[in-house]
Amino acid sequence: SPAFRHGEYVNDCYGFSAEKSTEAVKFFREYYETKGILENEMYEGMDGVLQKLKEQGKFLMVATSKPEKFAHNILAQHDLEKYFDFIGGSFTDGSRITKIQVLDCVLKTNEIKNPQEVLMIGDTKFDIAGAKHFGLKSLAVTYGYGTEKELLEREPDFVANSPKEILQIIK
Repeated sequence: SPAFRHGEYVNDCYGFSAEKSTEAVKFFREYYETKGILENEMYEGMDGVLQKLKEQGKFLMVATSKPEKFAHNILAQHDLEKYFDFIGGSFTDGSRITKIQVLDCVLKTNEIKNPQEVLMIGDTKFDIAGAKHFGLKSLAVTYGYGTEKELLEREPDFVANSPKEILQIIK
């Protein structure tokens, strides 16, 4: 089942009113926390890619619009948490919900001084737009949630069609 985004994305995609959008997000989170979280599947070869990046000494961070607690649970479920130095996500109380807000937190918390040294890997237009907002390099992955067209319209610096292609780009 496709991911169900909150906020502006729900309104844009489904034409919901603000009230209906809030209700839909609440319903989705209740489902996701108990059942949906178990439906996540890891992309083939992703754990090997993460392991290789850690072996190369890369500092790996997560900046997701998913609630932070969900991100921790999903990564732990697939034994991937060990690869990440920092995991940042949204807050369900509404205080940090947009990709820009999440990225701002991740960058400030980790005291990133040179944004050009950071590569944002993402599968949505929000990931690529967020990278551009902060002056980060961006790598769009076409095998995730967003469509290739939507991603390419945002003009990412790099494009990968599989997890293994990420390693060819990051040297």
